[in-house]
Amino acid sequence: MQVRVSMPTFGSIRTFTFLWVLGISETNITYQSSVPSSLSNLSSSAADAALINGYVVGANGTKLDARFLNIDIPVAVKFYPGKSGKYYLSTGVNSSTYLNQKYSSSISGFNPYSNSYSDFKGKTEESNFKGFDFANSAIFAIGINQSLGKSSTLTFEPFFKPSLRGYGDKNIKINTAGLNLKLSLGGKK
Repeated sequence: MQVRVSMPTFGSIRTFTFLWVLGISETNITYQSSVPSSLSNLSSSAADAALINGYVVGANGTKLDARFLNIDIPVAVKFYPGKSGKYYLSTGVNSSTYLNQKYSSSISGFNPYSNSYSDFKGKTEESNFKGFDFANSAIFAIGINQSLGKSSTLTFEPFFKPSLRGYGDKNIKINTAGLNLKLSLGGKK
């Protein structure tokens, strides 16, 4: 849903748009060696299991993986400085609800039985349709509109989403940056 409001000019800000769009995203994170405290129980269980099975474990052998399949719910305001509408500044917050969360651990070590180094799988935790994180990240973006003929527009929107609080059951802090490309056919921006 997008609501565009024109208003009298206050300084250089002429119009603003309130934007609300749903998106599905998948995030995969791997921690090698340095492990967030919220995931330390997973790394400890992997190390314990490897030692019990005869592995010789090194100090930097821990690997943790986190995977999220989530629905992002961004709420943002776009400010269009000037009259041309060629660019805009956008800010807001992003909330997430999770379709799937999976956390797993492994540890690399020397296996004396096979006389080789290998990974030993540790504990895995998974949950489906669990959790909602309200305003877990901020949104900062700059949009540049490029006209493609009379009625089409291509928008380049670099963005940065710093974490305001943790994601998922383990409260993992994730900062993201990227580029949205938007193509509008047959209408105004």
